[in-house]
Amino acid sequence: MAKKRRPGGLLRTQNLGLLWAGESVSGSGSAITTVAVPFLAITVLHASTGTVALLTAAGWLPWFLIGLPAGTWVDRRPRRRILVSANLVSAAVLTAIPRVYRRTAVRAGA
Repeated sequence: MAKKRRPGGLLRTQNLGLLWAGESVSGSGSAITTVAVPFLAITVLHASTGTVALLTAAGWLPWFLIGLPAGTWVDRRPRRRILVSANLVSAAVLTAIPRVYRRTAVRAGA
């Protein structure tokens, strides 16, 4: 007797739903960061065009230095833990930016 398929198929799988939701939030955050960081550098820090270009290039630097060589190492580890850890580290770094700016602004007497 053939097994009857449920409607929705793969989209009804909980793990796929969690992965899809997590990657959607991560992708949205990355897209916002791509626009927001240079915008804040220009408006708040009065950065020049060259500085914004260096800031954008520096955003890609970890991918080149760490991302490519780490690919073989990550393939041997549990993927969920790696994804969650990477997103938490990214969030911590991004939330540290305003704190560092506040500290430097206070020291500069602003």
